Amino acid sequence: MKLMSRHPLKLEPNSTLHLYEQAAVAISQYIAANRFVPGAALPSAPEISKALSMNHLTVRRALQKLADQGLVDIVPSRGVFVGAGAFEKRVLWVGGLDLANGDISTFYTNGLQMFSERLRDLGYVMDYAWLPDEKDKCDPYCRPEVLDKYCGFVFYGGYNNHPVLRYVIENDAPYVHLVPGSRSPYHTVTCPRAFPTICRSLEYFAERGHELADVVKITSPFETPDDIEMLQAKARSLEMRVRLHRVSDCPRKSDYIRLGSQLTASLLNNAEGELPGALCVTDDVIARGVAIRLLNHGIDRLPNLDLLVIGRLDEIMHLGLPVTPMVWDTRSAVMRGATMLHEQLVGDDPHPRSIIFPYEFCSLQEESTTRVQMETIELA
Repeated sequence: MKLMSRHPLKLEPNSTLHLYEQAAVAISQYIAANRFVPGAALPSAPEISKALSMNHLTVRRALQKLADQGLVDIVPSRGVFVGAGAFEKRVLWVGGLDLANGDISTFYTNGLQMFSERLRDLGYVMDYAWLPDEKDKCDPYCRPEVLDKYCGFVFYGGYNNHPVLRYVIENDAPYVHLVPGSRSPYHTVTCPRAFPTICRSLEYFAERGHELADVVKITSPFETPDDIEMLQAKARSLEMRVRLHRVSDCPRKSDYIRLGSQLTASLLNNAEGELPGALCVTDDVIARGVAIRLLNHGIDRLPNLDLLVIGRLDEIMHLGLPVTPMVWDTRSAVMRGATMLHEQLVGDDPHPRSIIFPYEFCSLQEESTTRVQMETIELA
């Protein structure tokens, strides 16, 4: 086995400990720094002796000390292996990569809890960090001691340009990146692509007989002319007119809600007199603003509106309008993501991956809503 990993075997300088204790510290730090999992083979005593420039009897004494603590297992005629008590296997979940401040969906509650429970079943402990793309928040996590503390990382949402994600990739640390969205045939970069999902929504509208569709899309720095061309090609193939309303990214949820309301007001009051019959909204928070405006000022003018929202089911359920949701399967993401991270850590799959979970059509059924018990008291 090669001794030179990301962190080599080395003694602490100026240590006052006995030599065998210095060797024991060096071996335990070597295990933790390189994130070896229990059962992984360690260098032999002669190899360790050579790396530390130390007598092999001293090294054997150090290994026995670690074996007594459960940090290593010495198997006669086979070698030395990482013990079950070598270190607590901790995983860091990084959220908030591309969401407005304070925007917590059920994936950060129910989904996060499911992921933590799944990792616990696999023998890991999960910590959580809310890290929007801001230098003062991300810098403390872009340090070697963070890589030493965590054996793996989980990222939800965002793109590959997030500072902590880039740092983890550059240092070849195990990770999974859960991305709700679609993979575009025009892109090789692993990023969520909204436009293939929008194309599916246009097919849905065409099946329902619509000849005009309005689409609301938040602009992204990763959009390319190919994305627009994809949408145009789909519209031409369906013989459908499509009006794409692009709105700028905003830092706060309240701004998204105002955008949705303003956009709906402009659609209801457009000079051409063409009221929307099919509306696709690619963000559930903007959809909240759309719903507020329609419920307060215009729902009676659009009795047959087909409203399709791409986003989170928990947000879509409470819009107060008839709506077709396109959502992604949280449980599937959790189970697959946790399993793929574990496979990296035990060595069966050494390659970090990003996982794109496509949005699928869903129905808002009554049983989807959690029922709350309540007591009614009739007062005189």
